Amino acid sequence: KMEELFYNVPARRRALKRESEEYRRILDVITKYAIHCGIEPIEKQQSGDTANISERLGVGFVCKNVAAKAPDVHTSPKGTKLEHIRNLYGSSVSNELLKFSHTGSMPDAEDHCGT
Repeated sequence: KMEELFYNVPARRRALKRESEEYRRILDVITKYAIHCGIEPIEKQQSGDTANISERLGVGFVCKNVAAKAPDVHTSPKGTKLEHIRNLYGSSVSNELLKFSHTGSMPDAEDHCGT
């Protein structure tokens, strides 16, 4: 648990005039990490057999203001990126995302994008 780690740093005090501004920025960063750390299936080829699907370990995030009853960010370590987006931004956003993948000369990529 980290508290008041940079409390008296002059640059921090100039940039963040109010506690609410600082908390909003913290939420923004944690929300982005929470989405990025959702689990995604990884295909593994084993001696020419069909691909086996396994999942890498995910990370869960919780961020709660001291005065609040419920956390502003709460994700499960077993949730996928799409589930985390749905949880943090709502179904209306997650339903509009398109899944895409790329294979070729660059590293393979698979993710979601908005329309």
